[in-house]
Amino acid sequence: MIVTQETLIVLGTTMVGSGTPFGSISVGDYSYSIYRIVLMVMALVSLAALWLMFTKTRFGILVRATI
Repeated sequence: MIVTQETLIVLGTTMVGSGTPFGSISVGDYSYSIYRIVLMVMALVSLAALWLMFTKTRFGILVRATI
């Protein structure tokens, strides 16, 4: 508790915000961060790569056989 209070005294109670790294895209009334879009695309690519690995490789066949 002492360290927490000292940190609050030194740094203050408010945190300095930071903007999104790549900006944002506005579509109608909605605003989407390019960073979020990049993360979603990367997740979909990772999912597709895992699916291909588990369905098209010998390793995937062996893994599915043991589950």
